Amino acid sequence: MATLAAVFDRLLDAGATIIVIDHDLDLLAAADHLIDMGPGGGPDGGRILAAGTPRDVAQAPGSVTGPWLAEHLSLPETRLDRVAQLGP
Repeated sequence: MATLAAVFDRLLDAGATIIVIDHDLDLLAAADHLIDMGPGGGPDGGRILAAGTPRDVAQAPGSVTGPWLAEHLSLPETRLDRVAQLGP
């Protein structure tokens, strides 16, 4: 992933715009702007659940990706905290 991130950095330095569809938390955490779509795939998806910086998405209550990103970024509310709040 470090090699890919380095290539992206070179492209950005050259003025490119990069759009990536991915689930890798390192890549998501390094992004300038995220759009979390879902809540599922295919016919269960297609809605914007959260958008903004990685921190914004990590803290968005409706984000499916947010809890895992929050844990990855070591934010106070972790994935497990949010799952516990949602209940069974």
